[in-house]
Amino acid sequence: MFFGVVRCADSGKPLSGIVMSDGKNVVKTDENGAYALPGWEKNHLIFANVLTKSHNDWYQSIEAGKTEYNFSLRLAEQLEDHNFIHLSDTELGSLTEIPTEPWISLIRETAKEKGASFIMHGGDISGERGLALHHDVMNSDNMGLPVRYSQGNHDFFGEKYGEQLYEQFYGPSWYSFDMGNIHYMVTSMLHGDAPSAFTHEDQWNWIRADLQMKDPEKGLVVFNHGCCATERIREHNRGYEFTFDFEPKNEQMLHDHGFRGVFFGHYHLNYHGTYHGAHFVGTAHPKGGGIDTTPTSMRVVKVSADQAIASEIVLYDHRKFAPQDDSTVWTAELPGSVLHSTPVVYGGDLFVGTIDDGFPKKGCGVACVQENGKLRWFYPTQNSVKNDVVVENNTVYAQDADGWVYALDAQSGELKWNQSVPFYNHFYTHSGLAIYKGKLFAGCCRQITALDLKTGEVLWHGDPVDGGEPAAYRPVFYKDLVIMNGCWYGIYALDINTGKLVWFVKDLRSKFFYATPVLDGDQLIVPSNGLIAILNAATGEVMRYVEMAPYCMDVSAQPVRDGDVYYMGTVNNGVLALDVNTFEVLHHYPVGKSLVFTSAYSRGEKGTVDGHVRVDGRYIRFAASDGYFYTYQKDTALLSSRQRMGAPSCVAPASFAGGWAVADIRGDVTVFEDLAE
Repeated sequence: MFFGVVRCADSGKPLSGIVMSDGKNVVKTDENGAYALPGWEKNHLIFANVLTKSHNDWYQSIEAGKTEYNFSLRLAEQLEDHNFIHLSDTELGSLTEIPTEPWISLIRETAKEKGASFIMHGGDISGERGLALHHDVMNSDNMGLPVRYSQGNHDFFGEKYGEQLYEQFYGPSWYSFDMGNIHYMVTSMLHGDAPSAFTHEDQWNWIRADLQMKDPEKGLVVFNHGCCATERIREHNRGYEFTFDFEPKNEQMLHDHGFRGVFFGHYHLNYHGTYHGAHFVGTAHPKGGGIDTTPTSMRVVKVSADQAIASEIVLYDHRKFAPQDDSTVWTAELPGSVLHSTPVVYGGDLFVGTIDDGFPKKGCGVACVQENGKLRWFYPTQNSVKNDVVVENNTVYAQDADGWVYALDAQSGELKWNQSVPFYNHFYTHSGLAIYKGKLFAGCCRQITALDLKTGEVLWHGDPVDGGEPAAYRPVFYKDLVIMNGCWYGIYALDINTGKLVWFVKDLRSKFFYATPVLDGDQLIVPSNGLIAILNAATGEVMRYVEMAPYCMDVSAQPVRDGDVYYMGTVNNGVLALDVNTFEVLHHYPVGKSLVFTSAYSRGEKGTVDGHVRVDGRYIRFAASDGYFYTYQKDTALLSSRQRMGAPSCVAPASFAGGWAVADIRGDVTVFEDLAE
């Protein structure tokens, strides 16, 4: 048995109605602020399910022989209309000193600017060192508002059980608090780098008890490091949707208590979808590129008194974005941002896909821009179009992050057909489309689908592969094979007529293969982090490796061949010119420091070129993450012009409207004058 009194830290008066817990049992304090809990065999902490202004006043570790635990709390201000910051996966475990990087100040400044009521960290603080460091750099005292955490799979450390070190610095693995008309419930993945002390049933027992104390008029939002979802289910004419990883009776229980959605991290990505009316929201991490090449970012969530939820993505470091320079012919502002959708010029117009990973979605779709910079049409898609659109026979094809493929009339933007494609056991895609031998190839790195160009009819669903992380790949083709990357897993080829697996290569000395490979005769050139693998395109046999350290080529670009030279963007060194036979570095075309990071885990002093290079006679042209459009003399590596976009670009430029069009992450398409000498 445990007991105590809960008081206000400022006045000393007892606080009634405060929900107290021992991790299983849940009670409320009486009019004298007193509570009593029966305890259970897995007692670690006594905690108050309430949002406070302090980092650690709301929980206490249980000590042997001690039964009385009194609390002095500084309660956070309750606001019906409120905002919060959601971020995740900062992973400080590899650092040896307290970080002082700008992303920390950006979070603090954004929270202040948006009037946030609290910051929610989605977990993966990472490692024993990281758990200690993060406590020092991001807590309620130094951030100026309440900061709470959930436990990620890389936060399980301790001599006795996996939650031990996390509990020391951050409190219980599951807890709840109210803000306005929402009951926020923080839950644990219950698995990670060390065994958990608890079972799923332990957590569900607490959830049931906590919900019994919840105000029935309040909505319910769940935080977890993982997405609380497993495979996708198909509903006729509705595509593939999420299945929450709850038993049906438990999911129904959440809905009975006003379930509004789940916020998660883990995947290092930005995503927003819905399932059974609930929000399904993933947020990337704020200090490095996402696993799927999501830009460094955080999410600002706005919750209104009527429990409506809206959110927006804040990029690192948007504070350094600037206007375009005077060499601009015109700028078209798109409804959404452009990530990895390379502008395509067709029939005198420019086509590009846009993203919007916030909610409500206003900017995800396909845009058609005229030569005068006016928007001819914009077609809104269900979710973000993160990769290339393709155009053929007056039809624009695009794929969104939910697996919907769209065929649009190039002149009018009218929908000709749409079709949903499966993702096997991943819940979204970042992959691009491709047309080859009269078929449209869609899907993701784990499963490719071939569609009829005219009707959208499914010709085949390819053999799935049990691995690979979403990223900005595009399919490539060799004779009757379609070849696809699966970063963190391998590369494979399917027969284009049947979808059957022809070859699969898993061990390539590196798990990072983000760049789209390029064919050179019968060879497949596969760039990576400090490495190039050369494969036999017909069999997948590894012919040789070329060490390329210190150059990291984990970008979304594909190498471009011009004569005896490959031009390749890098994460850390601008663009390289490589000899096609030896891969010796012939020239280096530098860029400035990146304003955002996209390549997985990239951060710090990087000069990234994510889009591929355009060869234009004596010149090469490319856009960079430093916010500039570059023209270099290709044979001498002399800079011909450097024109300010003002925001990072992750795609190749396009010759358009008498100049060069670049699309940036801010959502602008800008045509620049050709200043090449």
